[in-house]
Amino acid sequence: KGYKVVQIGAPTDKKMETEGIVDLTGKMTFKQTYPFLRHCSGYLGVDSGPAYLSGQAGIPTLLIMGSTQNQTSDKKGPSVGPRNDNVYYLNPQRPNNQNCTPVPCYVHCLIGKAGGCISDISTDIVWEKINQILKITSKDEGPLEHHYV
Repeated sequence: KGYKVVQIGAPTDKKMETEGIVDLTGKMTFKQTYPFLRHCSGYLGVDSGPAYLSGQAGIPTLLIMGSTQNQTSDKKGPSVGPRNDNVYYLNPQRPNNQNCTPVPCYVHCLIGKAGGCISDISTDIVWEKINQILKITSKDEGPLEHHYV
């Protein structure tokens, strides 16, 4: 939709194998990442160092949460992630199962779900949330009370 997608991260991060994505993994230091993010239209990622920088940079930020979820009402795991008005969270729906534990569920899911609950978040869901966030942030209505989209 008119945006250039750039992948940032460590040289060991898994590369996105999608045509048209600019790969800058391993090409910037952590110190160089913040000024780079300040020039971006938005950030999509996971709970990580660059996510906190994105929050500080003030750009619309969507974090896909996995084994930890950013919900203070979630009694199964800690509330994590940056606490900035421009940060939004996409939490996978956890099953109602007493054996479901938060960390590290995507590696060793105790209820046998391959890839963990995060694998239920489709690219269509992510794009829908990105479009919602861009509509919200372009209206300049100030911060939302809750950033769970």
